Amino acid sequence: MSVTNFLTIPDAHQEHIFRHFDGRVRYEGQSPIFDKPLVVILFTNRCGSNLFADYLRSTGRIAGLKEMINYSHVISVSKDLGIDSFPEFIASEARFASADEQVFGVKAGSGQLSMLLRCNIHAMFNGIVVFRVIRHNIVDQAVSMVIAEQTGKWTSNVAGKPDACEPVYSFSDILMWVNRFTVENSAGALLGTMIDPSLQTVVYEEFQSNPLPFVKKSIERLGQDASQITLAEPSIRKQANALNQEFRQRFLDEVRAQIQAGMQPAYGL
Repeated sequence: MSVTNFLTIPDAHQEHIFRHFDGRVRYEGQSPIFDKPLVVILFTNRCGSNLFADYLRSTGRIAGLKEMINYSHVISVSKDLGIDSFPEFIASEARFASADEQVFGVKAGSGQLSMLLRCNIHAMFNGIVVFRVIRHNIVDQAVSMVIAEQTGKWTSNVAGKPDACEPVYSFSDILMWVNRFTVENSAGALLGTMIDPSLQTVVYEEFQSNPLPFVKKSIERLGQDASQITLAEPSIRKQANALNQEFRQRFLDEVRAQIQAGMQPAYGL
């Protein structure tokens, strides 16, 4: 899949949401409903976005920042509350999640953020601020994704699948996610820069050990004073263990072997 495919081809979330609301998905209002910006954490799976969102919520300045626009959540909540359109769903979530002077935010992949733009959802708010969270070590990210898919343990505070077996190493699965994350990161960079040329990119390997400067910078981007902000311990913990390291090393060894084999005919290595 190309970079632009992530941005131009509707994903499963859009397809299900559009179908559920029978096309009632675009905000047609002439002015914003909310006097604060919409915050979007632009992420790929296993990039550290949950940890960064946890830190931002702990400031008390931003509410939400969860995967609220996954189609399963949108459809379930809309049925329960009798919500008839996608903009009405967004307004309901923003009013429910936000209190006092808090800014409302969601997590979104590049395809989901494209959907928000198509539906003119950002026009419901007084602007849009995007924090793009990435992970430099895409191999570690891909290994984490493969293990999480097999175990169902997406964060440290969930139990995972009750019948899950020990994760099984798969070179092809890890490679598939390495390729996907590489392309999706580029798609996110392109989309985020289109929305805001001064896009803030937050790197997991940099913020995990000292998150406060990154959190303060994010709050300041909202036009707020961040000088008095302090952070509590996060509610989630790092999950990687010896199994992650084993899978990572096996994958890199196989890639190294393929590189060497590819050079043999020409160089006799």
